[in-house]
Amino acid sequence: MNLKFYKKSYMEKYDVVVVGSGNAALCAALSARDNGAKKVLIIESIHNHGIDLLKENKNFKFEVVDNTETEFLKDKIKDCDAISVRTSKLSKEIIDSAKNLKVISRHGVGYDNIDLETTKQNNITLAITASANAQAVAEHVLFMLFSIA
Repeated sequence: MNLKFYKKSYMEKYDVVVVGSGNAALCAALSARDNGAKKVLIIESIHNHGIDLLKENKNFKFEVVDNTETEFLKDKIKDCDAISVRTSKLSKEIIDSAKNLKVISRHGVGYDNIDLETTKQNNITLAITASANAQAVAEHVLFMLFSIA
């Protein structure tokens, strides 16, 4: 797997771009690609700060959907420039139906729910939040150790 850390001044094409915040990555990647209003599909709700980030930028139009059924997503994704996804599966069938898709921002650390081969074939950047929950995991482990002591 070809991993690359995101640099503020550019966005290059790699299999996975490692960044600090899913929606910040989404905005940065789209800003780096081209100009004009972008349509963003947010699959499964995210924190209000992420929504506010998109609201503050007039270049983004977005929609939040909670329905993760394949046929529904295929219809919604058709003209999207970007997707922010949490745990929903983005299969080849769904990704292939998006003709304008430039970036998928995976709101989390893994990417096993994204068809990587299809993203590579379609030249779509995948951004993940590699260390987003590191502190929460460390706290959980520490308190689990306390509970067995």
